[in-house]
Amino acid sequence: MCKFEMKIKNTNKFQCAVKFGSNGWAYLWSHNGLNDPCEDCKYKTKGVPIEVEKELRSNDFWEQSGKLITEKDWKFIESLEEE
Repeated sequence: MCKFEMKIKNTNKFQCAVKFGSNGWAYLWSHNGLNDPCEDCKYKTKGVPIEVEKELRSNDFWEQSGKLITEKDWKFIESLEEE
């Protein structure tokens, strides 16, 4: 499991706090092996997903996902972007 995942409470569905584009904030998935955006994700890092009450919509996503990412995480993310 990845610390950047946000698990929708009482489901097996996830959203990602850092990966955008076609597999970004609006994309919901479960780890069933089909079209799993986590498989080859360069941002993936070990950790426990944060549980959120419901699917995050665009108005709420940025604030909530921003709260999940620490300064150390941002340095890690930025180092990947420079590669």
